[in-house]
Order: sequence, then C-alpha cells, then structure tokens
Amino acid sequence: MDNKELISLYKTPIQRLIDLQTALRWLFSLTMWLTLGSFSLWQIRQEIALILDIFTWSAVRSVIQYRALPSLGVMFCLSTTLATLVWQSQHILMGFSLQEQLDMVRYIQTIEAKGPKHPLWRWIFPDA
Repeated sequence: MDNKELISLYKTPIQRLIDLQTALRWLFSLTMWLTLGSFSLWQIRQEIALILDIFTWSAVRSVIQYRALPSLGVMFCLSTTLATLVWQSQHILMGFSLQEQLDMVRYIQTIEAKGPKHPLWRWIFPDA
C-alpha cells in the first residue's frame, strides 16, 4: 500500500491522535503552572513586587541568582508553555511532514494491534 493511501486510510485516527497530543501537552503545561509555577511565584512574590515597582535587569539577575530554585520553577513553566505554543503553531501553519504522519500511522497500528487493552484505544477508536 502506498504511503499516501495509508495516511488517507487512517485520516480520522491521525486527527484524533493529534488532538489528544495537543490536549495532553496543554494539560501538562497547565498542571505545571498550577503546581510548580504557583509555588515558585509565591516564593518570589516580594521580589516580583519590587521588580514591578522599579524594573532593572539587576533585580531580575539577583532573583535568578539568589532565589535559584523558584526561578528555575518559573523558567520551567515558561519553557513548557512556549514549547507547546511553538509546536502547535508550527503544525497549524505548516502541517505535519510525511514522516511524522507515517510515524503516527505506525503508532496507531500499534494501538490497533493491542486493541482495547491499549490505554489510548478509547480515544483513538471511540466507535469500535
């Protein structure tokens, strides 16, 4: 079977897998903001108030240097959000490459081979 035919055969499951991946990425980012992000922001709330009053790069540098763990927590949350935004924007604007689509087809075939025992079965094949 040709690659294009294979992709067209699995068009709906591919779209469901893409939607699931996108939702899980945003869910992970949201979870990080609600747990690690809120804790980290709470730890540096006084420094944030100072930076909002009088912004200097020295103040930002001192927060990163002397409050390293909360700063890393905020940076991690920012980076996961930014990575998700870039990933989703890239796929909205440029679509998926043929290789990515074939990889998704292989993954869907793996899910299909395992059947209802696979954890993603009910999201990829809800009608079956």
